[in-house]
Amino acid sequence: MATEDGVMTIDSEGAVDEGLLPDAYDKVVPVEKLVHGEHNPRRVQPTERLRQAIQRHGDDQALIVRPDPEADLYHITDGWQRYQAATDCGWTALPVQVYETAVAALEATEVASLGRSWSTYDWAQYYESLASELEAGSRQQLIERVAALTDGARTAATIRKYLDALSLPGEIHPLLRED
Repeated sequence: MATEDGVMTIDSEGAVDEGLLPDAYDKVVPVEKLVHGEHNPRRVQPTERLRQAIQRHGDDQALIVRPDPEADLYHITDGWQRYQAATDCGWTALPVQVYETAVAALEATEVASLGRSWSTYDWAQYYESLASELEAGSRQQLIERVAALTDGARTAATIRKYLDALSLPGEIHPLLRED
């Protein structure tokens, strides 16, 4: 249940305050079962504005997660900033949308990100994560498979440019994060 200060908690019977949750989610998961997913393309700290919004109004979008096949955990593919902000506010559970595979979670992440601003580096990491989950005979075939998953939103040439950006020297990477 939520306390007077807007903190989401689970009561002894597993109930939560629906008023602080988004309209669509699969379930509410205790924060100790949520971990930063290896395919989460963003590692940005939450802003104070996000913390205050969650504290006052709740979480309006479920985290995108996939279950860990070897442990009772969920890997966060999208929503790491919201997770951090909510836990900073004292939340003990968060709403999630569960996707069974990394590819399905990554595709949902791309759809969810359409209204957000991602840097070149975020997109490059996203496409690299997607590529790491696919199999292909050659690098070009892999790039084409990734492009096909974007439903025509990105060409193979564009995907190649994003992936090539990650092969630039490490000192260039911070510049890619700032666009």
